[in-house]
Amino acid sequence: MSTAQSMKVLDKLRTRGHWSVVIRPATFEPRIPHSDLLPIVERNSVRLRGWDYPHVDHRNRPKSGLDWVEQEIDWQDEIEIWRFHTNGLFVHNFAMVGDWRDQSTFWSADPNCQSGRCVYYVSTIYSFVEIFEFAARLAQSKAGGSQMRVEIAIKNLEGRRLIPEDAWRFGSFDRCTSPIPIPEWSYQWDGPQTELIARPREIAAGATREFFKRFGLDVSLDVLAQLQETIGRSRG
Repeated sequence: MSTAQSMKVLDKLRTRGHWSVVIRPATFEPRIPHSDLLPIVERNSVRLRGWDYPHVDHRNRPKSGLDWVEQEIDWQDEIEIWRFHTNGLFVHNFAMVGDWRDQSTFWSADPNCQSGRCVYYVSTIYSFVEIFEFAARLAQSKAGGSQMRVEIAIKNLEGRRLIPEDAWRFGSFDRCTSPIPIPEWSYQWDGPQTELIARPREIAAGATREFFKRFGLDVSLDVLAQLQETIGRSRG
């Protein structure tokens, strides 16, 4: 991502907790007409809560290069930047929920979560589901290949705890965990296109479980599947 404005958004994201996601076919080759890039993202954006994944800002035209389109958002506490390439590579960086409430006029700071010191259970479950459901949809589009890869890194984690939210709906998570000692966690999934399309939520549950383990919390796949069932499936 080379534009000066894009670097400003990335530099801002890097100062606090954020996710870095790569979705791609296993092999790169020209496969998508440039004119189809934005429509593919628009059609396949995942809408499970008040903010779609990835967010498509219809008020502002995306930036465009020879073989990619890109959009950046810096609004309230929502900060993200994504780029989609004609070879099927999709790269997305977005802020961790809660880390930018100090610049929001809608959401006040959480008294139970000091800035940069927590990770929310439910938002984390949502994000993993959104990532893999979007990946499954890309796999069915012109961006798909017979083998797919999803890479996830969550950064600026050191000293954070997992904390509960929406406890009345998610009673399984009623306690905080010990602070995590690592600054970054990463995960990679490689597999057949058909598996990603058929099992995005199961794959997401596996990734979520591995992430939670780093905080000393071992949640069964069955429990995570039950929690996922509370998440809406609307595509908007």
